[in-house]
Amino acid sequence: MPVQPSFFARLWLAIVCWFRIVFDAPFAARIAALRSGGALPAGERPPLAKPPDPVNPTQALHLLSLLQREGRLIDFCEEDLAGFSDAQVGAAARTVHDGCRKAVREAFTLVPVRAEPEGSPVTLAAGFALAVQPIQAQTTITTDTNGLVAGEVKIPVSDGQIPAYRAMPEKGKNFPVVLVVQEIFGVHEHIKDICRRFAKLGYMAIAPELYARQGDVSKLPMNEIMPVVSKVPDAQVMSDLDATVAYAKSTGKLGVCLATSGPGGLHLVNGLYDAKLDHAPVLAITGVQ
Repeated sequence: MPVQPSFFARLWLAIVCWFRIVFDAPFAARIAALRSGGALPAGERPPLAKPPDPVNPTQALHLLSLLQREGRLIDFCEEDLAGFSDAQVGAAARTVHDGCRKAVREAFTLVPVRAEPEGSPVTLAAGFALAVQPIQAQTTITTDTNGLVAGEVKIPVSDGQIPAYRAMPEKGKNFPVVLVVQEIFGVHEHIKDICRRFAKLGYMAIAPELYARQGDVSKLPMNEIMPVVSKVPDAQVMSDLDATVAYAKSTGKLGVCLATSGPGGLHLVNGLYDAKLDHAPVLAITGVQ
């Protein structure tokens, strides 16, 4: 019998399947067939994943034997240290450390992730906010813009315009829209990449700059971001989200709203009352890091 998923795993699965069922007719047909007790056609059955190789305890025992032989690690762990002074324990620990270090270096080749000396400044991957460091270019997920229209747009608001990042397929029209609410770090490269990922799936994704009036937080450390965030009133955030929804309605139908963190996340659903009045289907996802 397969492992039973947890409640939250089932909840997330329900959200993902709900959204795909709405916009993917073949997938919806397969779900309907499963609910009615029918089996998937042979050509549509997913291949079974290869089970992981069984764990070989011999390898772990071999490493443990090396640590015991060179550093007397097991003897040290099993020894009752209550009767020894701190100086005696420290001296013994140094001997154990030297022996275990020798065993590890003989058995493995350890290479540091970064070549710079510890404490050296690290160059952030392009476009990321300063407060999210360290972000290394070689570990960054980057979604290209091939086949997309992606870049900054201006959202009309009550006191003028605010910038936003928008990404959508290059061809087609009436795309379902994803309203991406920024993190506390602003609309930096991670948020923009999320927009491009949704666009690759056929959506128009928009991330409004909710701190545009208060300043650019992407170049600030965390301790300087919080005072800026505290100056952003909830009414302003709600109004800007409404304006972004209105902008989205002029180009497509609202399908889902995603909020990661930041001011207004708690009231995101309230900020989308206009979509409710228009009877537009909305899936709001909120969360924190």
